[in-house]
Parts: sequence; C-alpha cells; structure tokens
Amino acid sequence: MTRKKQTPTKAASVVDAVRAQSAQAAELARISGQERLADPRLNPATRAQHDALRDEQQRRALDAAHQRAMRRHRVADAAAADAEETLSALALARQTSSPARRVLALHQGKRVYLRVSLAASVVLAAGSALGVEAAARHLDAPVGTGWIAEVGLTGLATAAIAYRAHLAENGGHLGSVREHWQARVLWALMTVPLLVSVIANVSTGNVLGAACSIGAAAFALLSATVADRSSAAMTANAKQVDTVAEKELRATAMGENVFAAPAPATTMVPPAAGAALELEYAGPVVEDDGQEHAEEHVGRDLEAPAAPVIDRQALVEAVQAAALEALSPRPAQGDDPEDGDDGDGVAEEIAAEVAQGVAELERWLQRPDEDPPGGPGPVEPPTADDGDQGAALVPADAPEDEGTDTSSGAPADTSPDRSLDTSAGPGGHIDADRPRPASEVAGTDRGAGRVTAAARARRDAGLRTRYQVATVLLRLPHTSNAALAEALKLSAKTVKRHRNALREAGWDRLTDAERAEWVAALGEQIGETR
Repeated sequence: MTRKKQTPTKAASVVDAVRAQSAQAAELARISGQERLADPRLNPATRAQHDALRDEQQRRALDAAHQRAMRRHRVADAAAADAEETLSALALARQTSSPARRVLALHQGKRVYLRVSLAASVVLAAGSALGVEAAARHLDAPVGTGWIAEVGLTGLATAAIAYRAHLAENGGHLGSVREHWQARVLWALMTVPLLVSVIANVSTGNVLGAACSIGAAAFALLSATVADRSSAAMTANAKQVDTVAEKELRATAMGENVFAAPAPATTMVPPAAGAALELEYAGPVVEDDGQEHAEEHVGRDLEAPAAPVIDRQALVEAVQAAALEALSPRPAQGDDPEDGDDGDGVAEEIAAEVAQGVAELERWLQRPDEDPPGGPGPVEPPTADDGDQGAALVPADAPEDEGTDTSSGAPADTSPDRSLDTSAGPGGHIDADRPRPASEVAGTDRGAGRVTAAARARRDAGLRTRYQVATVLLRLPHTSNAALAEALKLSAKTVKRHRNALREAGWDRLTDAERAEWVAALGEQIGETR
C-alpha cells in the first residue's frame, strides 16, 4: 500500500485564500459607516421590501380609522334615534297631562262617540220600524204607516234626549220635575214614545223589534251622557289652561315666516349713573303715587297737558315722602362705619336743600290761578344772597371765562345733566317760573341751572319704583298688574307704565340671567344716588 504524497501546491492555495480573505476583511474594516446597514430602511437590499410593507401598513391604518369613524357615527346615530324616541314619549306624556291637550282629546272623543251613538240609534230605529210596520199591517193600516209611526216615536224620543244633552252641554238647567212643567214634558217625550214603540213590537210577537227600539233609545241616552260628561270635563280642564300656555299655542298655530330675516338681538344695557332709564315726566296727575317718571336728562324740554289737574297737598306730601326715602342711609360696599365719616355732613346738606326745594314747591302751588295764557312769566330776580336753591346768581358783569361760582368759589356745575331750560312755558318743570340768571338774561351761554331737590327726589323715586317692579317680575314674571300694584302699594296705572317701559327697553328679550344682572345694576345705581 503506497501513501500519497501531499503536494505543497494545495497547501499553498489555502494559505493564499486565507491571506486574501484577511486582506479583504481588513479592507472592509477600514470602511466607515457600516453600522447604517443595520437599519433596514438604509440597507439597499431591504429598502424595496421596507417600502412595500410601509405602504401596506398605511393602507390598513386608513381602513381601521375609517371603520372606527363609521362605528362612531353608527353609535351616535343610534343614540340620537333613542333620544328622539324618548323625547317623543315624553312629549306624548306631557300632552296627556296638559289641560289644553286634554280639552282637545275630549272634544275629538265627544264627536266620535256622538256620531257612533247616533248612527247606531238610527240603525236600531230602522229595525224597530220593521216591527211597527208589521203591527200596522195586522191592523189593516196603509203600507208605510209603521215606518212613519216609528219615525215619530223613536225619532221624537231620540230628539228629546239629544236636546237634553244640548242643554247640559251648554249649561242649561230645567230644574226639578215637580217645579217646572218643561222638565215634565221633556221626560214624557223621552219615555212615552219608546214605550209605545216597544208595546207595538211586543203586540205582534216581535221581540227583536222591541229590542231594537230599546237599543235605539239606549244609544240616544249614551249620546246624551257623552255630551254631558265630555262638556263638563272640557270646562274643568279649560279653566286650568293659563294665559301663558294659551299664548304659546296661539303663537304655534299662527306660525312664523321662515324666510324673514331674524330680528337683531337687542341687549338691554344696564343703567348708567346719572342717565338711567327713560323716565319721562308728563306733569303731576292726581292718580300719581309720588313716584312718577323723571327726566332722562334733566335739561330736556318738558311738555305737559294744557290744563293738568293738580292735587297740591298730595303732591307736596309725595315729594316730602320721596325726599325722606332718598335720604335713608345706605353705606357703600367696603365702608367701615367705625371710620368716623358716616356721611352725616352730606346728608345734612342734602336735607337742607330738599327742605328748601319743598318750601319753594309749596310757594309755587299756593299761587293764584290767574296765570297768563303763556304760562307763568319771569319775576324780578332776587338779590345775590337769595338765588335759586340758595345759591347766588351770577352778576351781569361777571367774567364769562371763570369757572367758579361767585357765591362759594367752587367750580360751577356746567354738566349737561344739570342744565335746566326755564323757557318751557306752562307744563314745564315746577321751577319754570324761577328767575333766570343775569348772564342768561344778557344772552350769554353761561346759564347752568341746578336741578332742584324735588326733581332729584322724583327721579330717585321713579328709579326705586322701577327697581321694585323689575325685582318682582324677575321672580314672578306672570304676575298681573293688579296683584303687583297691591303687593307694592302702588296704583295699577303706575305699575302698567313701568312694565311698558321695561318691555320697550327689551325686558322680554332677555334671559333670566341677563334680567338678574340688569336688576342688580339698577340696584347699585339706586345705592349710588342716595
């Protein structure tokens, strides 16, 4: 056995191969950025497959999102359908419990039952007429006599029963049978013809005809009972329908123009200090409770009836009461009564001014009635120490560019809300006959009249009345004018005037929250004016 010799050529080839591979590995190791190939998105060999799989994932994600959206819509639609069915059931239940709906149901049911009862009564009367016709033939009466007799018998009884139902439906009452002969006659017409019809059918042995006659009378009696009881129930339920429900039904029945442009939303602006509500004063009236409308701006021209009827004593007492109420103390928010300044000095000044204004009002009311046709004319201006409201009048030669009052040195009040036109003539302000300052007589623009205490008291009284009316309407919006006037100790005319003013200002278009905010703002203004 010979051993093969291993040639060195084969071993050399292996070494060369390893050497070559090592060299290649060394070359590969020297290449930078090989770690990027670990990411399949960056590997050229897997990039195409990555893109295909990504597109498939996005398609499946879109399909899943679409299915979820469809499921949400399906669930929401099912919930909406269930809510609609529930609301329909609630609406039906409320309609059943509503007095107005009960009246409608009773009215419709009464018509149905009356028609069915009267139709059945007529059919049964025809069956009874067959028996009466047979009795007429047995008596050798002319043909058709039985039919005519049945019309006179059953028809008369049915008509009498229907008439009694008509009386009961419309509140008619015949009285007792013993006292009124009409009641006895009506009962006789209801019973005697039926008895004759029954006897005529029984005499010929026609029991079914007698049953038809009795059935016709029974259905007529049923129609009378239906008419009577339905009318009583309708009357009782109609009394429970309030005015608000009736107005809502009338508005629904009248409908609205869907093509008309919607009315612009009106916001009721809370009253600002000094120019609150549009309180108009139309002159003193006897029915006034001392809280008449005051001017929106004290300087506007006022007009009154040509010949107002004045209850002078009542007017003076009303102004005094309004002034005393206006002076009632009301501490401002955040004020501490222990700070030492409780407003007594200001109250005393206002009290003195109010007292002087009331005295001037009494002097004016005590004038003789022989006023000239053009109204009270100007009188001689008083001295500088006895001017309007106790303030000195501006002398004619006073400089016009000085903004101070000559009596006190304080800046003159020239605001528009404090100006007063004394040329309004008759029916104007109660101080229309006061003398005008010398600067106005001379034709200058310096005249800045002062609001009298009576006017301020009247304006504050009107604000308080408006506040009281609005407060009650906020809690009880459907209160009548008479009840509101009795509760607030006011006249019905005053309450009606304030309610009309609130309605014109947009009270009906506000929500409950906006009304409460408006009333609170008015209350704050009343507190500031005291």
